[in-house]
Order: sequence, then structure tokens, then C-alpha cells
Amino acid sequence: MRFKRYTLLSVIFIVLVVAYTHLNIDTLYTVDLFGYQETFPVAIWVVIPAVLLLIASIAHFGFYSLLGSIKRSRLDKDLNKSKAMVKNALLKHSHMEQVKDERLALLAELLANSKVRLNENFFFKDEELNEIISMLNRIDAGEYVDMGRFKLPFENEINMKNMANRLDFDPGYAEKILNNCTEPEALCLKAFEAYAKTADKKKIERVALKKTKAIVFAMLSRLHAEKNGLEFTKDEIVALCKEVELVSEDYIQLAKVLQKTLTPDELLETCYHLQLEIEEASSAYLYVNLELEKNNVAKEYLEQFDQDELSRFRHYMILKENGAKVTLSEFI
Repeated sequence: MRFKRYTLLSVIFIVLVVAYTHLNIDTLYTVDLFGYQETFPVAIWVVIPAVLLLIASIAHFGFYSLLGSIKRSRLDKDLNKSKAMVKNALLKHSHMEQVKDERLALLAELLANSKVRLNENFFFKDEELNEIISMLNRIDAGEYVDMGRFKLPFENEINMKNMANRLDFDPGYAEKILNNCTEPEALCLKAFEAYAKTADKKKIERVALKKTKAIVFAMLSRLHAEKNGLEFTKDEIVALCKEVELVSEDYIQLAKVLQKTLTPDELLETCYHLQLEIEEASSAYLYVNLELEKNNVAKEYLEQFDQDELSRFRHYMILKENGAKVTLSEFI
């Protein structure tokens, strides 16, 4: 606005100077410049410097106005990214928005490397940000929310929590999770365990993650099961158990798992084969014999071990032999 006023007043001033000079000095004047002669009224020669000054000042103002406009445009673009910065911080997305303003660059760096925790019942004036807060609250409450439009990385904390929520009610989602797993993250192992309860044996073996005790137990719990069962040879069962570090107590738990789907004879045979290959599995074989009330077999089997080994079983058998009313579950 000031620039327009300056230009308008300058033009008026030049016109008045020309008019005044022309009315008082109505003569021509010739200028010889480098062999060239130019003849104009005196009034024209008087205002030429003023016109040149006006042009120069307009160019000067225009140049700095353009620079200011460029700077404001850059700042506006950076300010427009502030919402994206807040959105990324809420979603725990470590992506840092590229800004040119040094003041905003500091804020962008801080938000990209911080975890934002909002006060309870806090809301923005921006509806989109409030929608994100609502989604996060639902995820924290155990719901699954479609977050696809945010394009979060697989390993993003919120994304993994959201996928874990869906896995709780949709075991079939495990395969999609496993397709993105390369490291034994908690979610990946949880998905693997769910997958081990439903998928066929070949698909389970193709999963490129190290098995855990829970995964091995999930697989073996389907041995000879009527619904969605799997078949394993005795050597395959041994190989599976050797893939994880199981202690004596774990093999007792495994025997309890197998007891749900195997006949007594199958259970005895499986645990007998296990104890031949794995020393820690002796507890499982002993447990099964006592559970099936094959006390004589259990007593003979115990004689193979030192007195300080399998002590809980020894105490149980001593109490039973002396007429105590105790159950195996109270000791094992």
C-alpha cells in the first residue's frame, strides 16, 4: 500500500514540476552527448533525473519486496508442516519433516525424537488431530482401528499395538504379520504362536523365526487332534523340543499338553522316546507313569537316578506308599 502511495505521489510531483517549468520556461534546450544531439523542452530535461530516480526506486522496492515474498512463502510452507509434525509425534512416527526455517527446524527435530504423552481429556482445535487422539485411545483400550491411511512403518509402536489387538480376535491375521517379520519382536512371536495353532506343518516350518517354547507347545498341542490336528513322528517331536531350551519342568508341562490329544499308550510311548534322547524329559516320562498309576514302573525308573534327582517324585511316592491322601497335582 505504501509503495502504491509512493509511486502515485512521485508521478503527481513529476507532472507538477513539468507543468510549472513549462509554464515559466517555454524554451527548447539541446544537449550534445558523445556526438549525439537531443533537443527537448527545458521542462523535460528538468524531470528526467526525477523519472530515473523513480524507476530506480521502483526497481529497488520491487526487488526487496520479491525477496520478502519468497521468505514469507517459505515460512508459510514450513508453518503448514507444523500440523504434520504434531501428527507424526502423536503417531510415534520418527519421520522428521524437512523445514528451512531454523526456528522450526529445532522444533521438528525435537518432535521427531520425542514421545508425546497428552494430558487426560486434552483435545486440539483441529478435528483431524482430535480424530487421531480418539483412535489412539481406542487402540489403548484394546480395539483394532484401520490406520492404513497413515502409512505407518511395520515396526511403529502404535502400528504393532494395533495389529496385536486384531490378532487377539482374528488369529488368521497372523500370516499377514509374519510376512513382514524379520526380527523376533514380541508381536511377531505372538503371531507365530497363533499361526502355529492353525496353519499346516509346511507353512509353519517356512516361517523364518526362531521358535519359542510357546510356539513348540502350540504345535504339539495339535498332535493327533481331531480338529485341525497335525502329525509328527517321534523323531520330529524330539527335534522340535531340541530347537528350544526346555528344562525338566517344561517337559512335565508338555506331557500335560499332549495328554489332551493322545491316548494313554501314545502318551507313554511319546514320553519314553523323548527321555531316551533328552535327559530333561525324564520328568515327563515319570509324570505320565504316575498319572496313569503305573507306580511300579515309576519306582523302577526312579532307581536309575541319584537320590537327589527328581526329589519331588520321590517324596510323592513315599507319601503314597504310607497311605497319605495326596494328589500328583499337589506336588507337580
